[in-house]
Amino acid sequence: MAKESISRLVQGLARSAMLSAFFLLLILAGTPPRAEEKPAPSLKDRVKRVPPLNLNEALKSFQTLGGFVLQPLAVEPLVLDPVAGAYDEDGNLFVVEMSDYPNPLKEGEIPKGRLRKLIDRDGDGRFDESHTVADGLFWPTGVACWKGGAYVLSAPDIWYFKDTNGDEKADVREKVATGFIIYNVQQLANNLRWGVDNRIYGITAGNGADLKSSGQDTLPLRRRDFKFDPLSKSFEAISGTGQFGLAFDDWYHRFTCSNRDPVMEVILPSRVLDRNPLLTIPSSVAYEVVEGQGNPIPVYPISPPEPWRTVRTERYLAEGQKFALSEMVASGVFTSAAGITIYRGHAYPEGYKGQAFIANPAGNLIHRRALLPAGATHQAIPADVKTEFVRSKDIWFRPVNFINAPDGTLHVLDMYREVVEHPWTIPDDIKECLDLHSGRDRGRIYRLAPPGFQTSAPAKLSQASSKELVSLLGHRGAWWRETAQRLLYERRDPQALPLIKRLAGVSLNPLARLHAIYLLDGLGELSEAEIRLALIHPEAGLREHGLILAEKSLARFPKLQEDILQLQGDPDPRVCFQLAIACGAIKDAKAALVLADILEKHLSDPWIRTACLSSGARFALPLLENLHTKKAFWESEPGRQALAQLFLNLGGGDPVEGDKALFLLAQADSKDPSQTIRFLQSFGLGRKRVSRTLMPAQNPQVAAWVKKKLALAQVMAADSRQSVDERVQATLLLAFADSGVAEKTLSNLLQPQEFKEVQVAALRALRTSGAAFVPAVLLKHWKSFTPALRSEAAEALLSRFAWTKLLLEEIKKGGISASDIDLVKRQALLKHRDKEIQTLAGELFAVNQARGQVLAKYAPSLKGGDWARGKVVYQKECAVCHKVGAEGKDIGPNLLTVGTRTPEAFLAAILDPDREVDSRYLNYVFALKGGKLVTGMVTAESAKSITVSKSDATVETLTREEVEEMVCTGKSFMPVGFEERISPAAMADLLTFLLAPR
Repeated sequence: MAKESISRLVQGLARSAMLSAFFLLLILAGTPPRAEEKPAPSLKDRVKRVPPLNLNEALKSFQTLGGFVLQPLAVEPLVLDPVAGAYDEDGNLFVVEMSDYPNPLKEGEIPKGRLRKLIDRDGDGRFDESHTVADGLFWPTGVACWKGGAYVLSAPDIWYFKDTNGDEKADVREKVATGFIIYNVQQLANNLRWGVDNRIYGITAGNGADLKSSGQDTLPLRRRDFKFDPLSKSFEAISGTGQFGLAFDDWYHRFTCSNRDPVMEVILPSRVLDRNPLLTIPSSVAYEVVEGQGNPIPVYPISPPEPWRTVRTERYLAEGQKFALSEMVASGVFTSAAGITIYRGHAYPEGYKGQAFIANPAGNLIHRRALLPAGATHQAIPADVKTEFVRSKDIWFRPVNFINAPDGTLHVLDMYREVVEHPWTIPDDIKECLDLHSGRDRGRIYRLAPPGFQTSAPAKLSQASSKELVSLLGHRGAWWRETAQRLLYERRDPQALPLIKRLAGVSLNPLARLHAIYLLDGLGELSEAEIRLALIHPEAGLREHGLILAEKSLARFPKLQEDILQLQGDPDPRVCFQLAIACGAIKDAKAALVLADILEKHLSDPWIRTACLSSGARFALPLLENLHTKKAFWESEPGRQALAQLFLNLGGGDPVEGDKALFLLAQADSKDPSQTIRFLQSFGLGRKRVSRTLMPAQNPQVAAWVKKKLALAQVMAADSRQSVDERVQATLLLAFADSGVAEKTLSNLLQPQEFKEVQVAALRALRTSGAAFVPAVLLKHWKSFTPALRSEAAEALLSRFAWTKLLLEEIKKGGISASDIDLVKRQALLKHRDKEIQTLAGELFAVNQARGQVLAKYAPSLKGGDWARGKVVYQKECAVCHKVGAEGKDIGPNLLTVGTRTPEAFLAAILDPDREVDSRYLNYVFALKGGKLVTGMVTAESAKSITVSKSDATVETLTREEVEEMVCTGKSFMPVGFEERISPAAMADLLTFLLAPR
């Protein structure tokens, strides 16, 4: 659906909601009072509690498509608050129950989470026994079966529970790992799932972790997920992450979801991120962008809004309060995507295979999307037009997760709660009329059954022979394939090896081969020949995994290098993506030719391009030699981005290769002089990262050419006849000029009459140069800077300890106002590792921490306000970090997408941002070697690098080698103290603008 169509749809819904409420108010206001009229009902009477439905009533409330029906498998009291489940080899269901949701425990309170085992004794397809295997668990969110027991994720820990004496209660209770951080109940680690590589995967989510397990160093997980081997209990960081949900398709592409993003695919493996620490990669996750990331994605519920929601809406309309789109159409857009699951069973019609099912508990519905190949990734499109696959009139229906079950269907986990909203979204007085724990004694599990479905007896694979298990590796249903593989991995039966090897070599079923080769790999029995067969298989998915296993096995089988390179020109984009990754493990320079070929053919695919550039780090010079003469590549913007990255790598790499790269750049100078300056600047940044100068050491002719380009940059930067973009590139290059030239030229470019873009470039060039004259120049021009330029100048001065002290001393003397330093930078200074700076900052930027008093002072801001004036406030104070729709900078959350909060909650989030910190927006301080300081949010992380988004909207990738200290402030990137910059009246205007319907 086009973006414009979505916008019109949502605006129409918003207008309908507003008009309906408006006419309701007119009717109420226009009806003359009667003498016998009763007093107005109290708030408690108006917020009518909606009772739950019994099972028969609930079943009648469902509306489904395609003749599917929801069949109850377990209903309270057999199960309570289920959020994740896994079937064992005999068809028993291990399920974890999150009964403590949504509030954290009070001191001394015993956790109410449980691991439960459900058993179908009579084989009728419904559970008739329920056993509490383990209780006292804090917010359990994931479970995976292993050797008759189950691993359970219950932050901060992962546990292993097993019953060994037959009483269905765990007498084995082993804490396997700990360290998952608990900041936010909506960002807890979750959803354990078996992968094809004999590892259990999990979503770290936004809270992150400092994971500790036996015999391993602490494993930091920020914007990364994890997997572990249940045999060795060794953990590994992998790329990710999402919010609540983890799924694989049949070829083990990994998917997750987040509240407003129903489908997200994890694309770049950690090893890709590790190979090139200088490569800036904002994310390893591809967001589903059918309607456009950041825009509301429509859903179509049939359930009525809860009475408390209606009362809240009427209240704000009556007060003249404008509020956010998702408040006006709260039941019509995705706000709670959860539990994404790819259907991989054998009971549904073939067209359902590979489709994504996503729960939306706030809308009492199940959404469905088709996944279509799109280059290295997939495109997700709605499978149902202006309706939903499952929807209920019962507002207690809260689906949160699914299971690909042994019977070939999807099983639906329904928390069955009265309220699922975060407590902050509900005004305090309305909240007092509700019970947020209502439903703690309820929960339901359904089978989503196709027409004519017949139940069968539970599986009994614990009794199956190894031969039978090997035959099941080719079953049509994923549960059977994965369970058979797991049991064979557990048993490690030598007699099964010949059978598995035969399957890997001759089976006509590609998925059977897939499971067989990974099982052999897990057992240490995978041969070179079996990998080679996968590499030449007609099924693209097998070639893709053949490349993964070949790359992993190069140390044992070096001859596979030639087989990998033979896949050059493969017609499948996903295979080309994996080939680009595999080339990074090859030492032969022939890989550069393959990478150049892939880059040329797939230049428009950002994921394939990134894989090529990461793997090309060791082949940067031969890759550049292959590409820099290709006109079409040079003239395209993606090609120029790739060339700029290559020059950055070469600048930070071997100095001899760097000199050769400069020679090539000099040869190509006539193609586009402005681009030459851009590439020379990238090369200089690479040289700066390794403390080298821009000048080549070995070639006097090239050194003379570099001096010539620096002189040209000096002229271009000051020449008003040049385009602004050309002047900006020339100005940035002057960071590497002689001190005398840089000081004079860059200082002149800071004059008020210059374009803002050129002034910003001059400030950034000064910061990059690190020259001793920089603080004097910045302090000299300070009073002529606009607020935006002062923020840039402060960013430069705060990048060096010595410069920071000069800035603070100037503030103390009164030469610079303390208000010129924005709140984010103040927060970093108050946490500075240098005690002298920290103390001085405390004197200069002391903040009143009595947030309750501040909130009370600003309470009148919730009423009234002017939209136009509010937009001005937003542009001045908020746009530097936040977008509203397409306007502003994308550092903090897009304020259009956080509108489910009430005005009170929005005000509290602005004035008391540390009350409830979304861990994705925690502020970090990095102290680098050489005295440099960087502050910002961690947006991507690998074993060798950390990507940081800073308050000036720039992104910087730090290598772990240059980081001396990394400290999480424990505070939101949105700092405390906003009241010092905005009055209550201006706050009213700002809230009116932010919460206005769009």
